[in-house]
Amino acid sequence: MTRRFPPDLLFSELQKPLRRALERLAPLFPEVQFNWRASLARFVRRRDEYDAVTGLALDRYQPHLAAGDFEAFTREMQQQGHALASLGVAEEHAFLALALYQEHCLAALAREAPGEPELAMALARLVSVAQLFLYSGYTDARAVGWSALDEQDRQRLARDLHDDIGHNLIVLKLYMEQMAQDFNKGQSDQAGSKLAETVALVSDAIESVRRVILDLGPAILEELGLQQAIRLYARQFSGRTGIQVRVGDSGLVGRLPHTHERALYRVMQGALSNVLKHSQAEHATVTLAAGPGPFVVMSVEDDGVGFEARRRVPALSFGLTTMRGRMESLGGRFRVESWPLGAGDGRRGTRIEVSLPLPQSYPA
Repeated sequence: MTRRFPPDLLFSELQKPLRRALERLAPLFPEVQFNWRASLARFVRRRDEYDAVTGLALDRYQPHLAAGDFEAFTREMQQQGHALASLGVAEEHAFLALALYQEHCLAALAREAPGEPELAMALARLVSVAQLFLYSGYTDARAVGWSALDEQDRQRLARDLHDDIGHNLIVLKLYMEQMAQDFNKGQSDQAGSKLAETVALVSDAIESVRRVILDLGPAILEELGLQQAIRLYARQFSGRTGIQVRVGDSGLVGRLPHTHERALYRVMQGALSNVLKHSQAEHATVTLAAGPGPFVVMSVEDDGVGFEARRRVPALSFGLTTMRGRMESLGGRFRVESWPLGAGDGRRGTRIEVSLPLPQSYPA
């Protein structure tokens, strides 16, 4: 959890001017709200995000602030940050909402109390503290996301840490011990050759750490969003496997709901894993686009050997079943097409296509 700052310290010497500022603003809040919402609509286009960030209007918290209950105010702002992060609302939109609200409040105060700059300063301090605890809520939500890795993710992470990173570190420790012995015996040539191998092991360990971080998925999604996370994963996958993965241009606008981004990322990972294990492909293509409905549609296609649908290997069937379950749990659709090598129609490879319904407020 994020470190909490004592509200009394943050609001020291602020209570009286802030109370006067709120008293001056009270009859002007309807005007401030109207102007603020109009400004906000120009920047936050998605209706679901717009509706969510309008809950940050500071006049909602006037009873707490007028009573000097700053603990309750900061607690609610932190809860708002956590809730907005869980809804997938972009952090910059939440901060922009508070900044615009401050702008309109300051404009109203300049007209109502032009000779009292301390009121404007108190309001500016209030917004700064609100942003601080809003950020704290976003940070807490990320921490929860890390701890909420499902069991399958935990098992894969443990396996990768043991097989890749753990093995490299054990060999690295052995080489370091041998180099120390060689140096003690004056065998600098042998120590030098082991040093070169040690450098290679360190490089392998670093690459393994990067791959594990990418495979975790949710952390990458939180920082980059789905489209950039897929591009980064595709580059890493190509470098590691030699299979060239192209990511098609996307017509998506902004961020998708968190549940959608995570499910699509996991399906992409599973599909490329099948390409590596079963397809003998040289190339694969991942496309992500907005469809009518509205829907988000993703496909993963390779130029491998394909398979007969009635003769799937068990490991492949399990992977496809997992992907299908992820999509259907969100009301989506899942389809697999495959053209076995030598089928006679000139086409080869496998194509997986999934689609998920989007909120009606998602921009077309």
